[in-house]
Amino acid sequence: MASSKHRGFQAAAFLLGGALLSALAACTATPGPPSSPEFTQADLDHNGVVTQEEWMKAGLDAFDALDTDHNGTLTSAEIEAERQTLDRNHDGTVASSEVSQAVSAYDTNQDGSISQDEFRDGLIHDLGGPRGATSVERDQVVEELNRRFKQADTQGSGQVSDGTLLHFVLFQF
Repeated sequence: MASSKHRGFQAAAFLLGGALLSALAACTATPGPPSSPEFTQADLDHNGVVTQEEWMKAGLDAFDALDTDHNGTLTSAEIEAERQTLDRNHDGTVASSEVSQAVSAYDTNQDGSISQDEFRDGLIHDLGGPRGATSVERDQVVEELNRRFKQADTQGSGQVSDGTLLHFVLFQF
């Protein structure tokens, strides 16, 4: 069973890591029940749409799960602790095969494992931090969540459906 911290990371990767999710299989925007656990987790009132408030709460909950000292900054040490939880075979490295396709995109040198630097740089960038930063602030995450929601909400309705969200994440980043 996955830890709540790991589930938080998965939600962060889904909500904030749009560029990484382009590796997922294409999906349709057909109405129906939500198809992804991350969407279901963000759809707090279970009405089949995610509002901007729900989107923000899910993203910040994921950030807060990684921010173990609760100081509003996700540091290199906290990011490395999360990376180590992904080492499923406990060999000291995170192989691309141990993580989802989305996270395996962090393997920028394509050597089959995700180094501490690759993981930190990829996650910080996906959370709204600048390239090369060693930490990301909660307000940067808020800005990134708002920016991505507005892009996903193509009709300006203040909400997105599962199909709309997944189509946006897959094809807009």
